[in-house]
Amino acid sequence: MNDAITVYTYWLVWFTGVLALATIILAGFTIDLALTSRKIHEGYSSSSRLAEAQNLWQRTRSLFMR
Repeated sequence: MNDAITVYTYWLVWFTGVLALATIILAGFTIDLALTSRKIHEGYSSSSRLAEAQNLWQRTRSLFMR
């Protein structure tokens, strides 16, 4: 019985390590995405974003007409 507990403990430690590594990698991607989107939006003024939103239907009308 002691061997089964040891194997389970090692498996649990390994699995927890994999989850911790995946969490760290996802956090890095999330931070990168936040910084990238901030850089993209810095180039646009709020008025240009509003202008884009107003003619969105005109630009995408052909997609809905099919």
